[in-house]
Amino acid sequence: MTDDAKRIMGAFREAPVMTLQAVSTMAGLGEHTTRFILEQLRQAGLVLERHKRWSIAGGHLSDDQESSE
Repeated sequence: MTDDAKRIMGAFREAPVMTLQAVSTMAGLGEHTTRFILEQLRQAGLVLERHKRWSIAGGHLSDDQESSE
């Protein structure tokens, strides 16, 4: 997982459900970059998008899951 993807995943520790703009702001990335990474994470089954809000698939990401990726 790239450093940018880790920053995005880490942002979900602060707020479990966010808009694209909120994820982008919290991760310190541009919206286009954030959208691209979120789509890649969605393809991998790590995040979900519902009603233009993003969240971690399964509701949370444990420390064990994060460190193993």
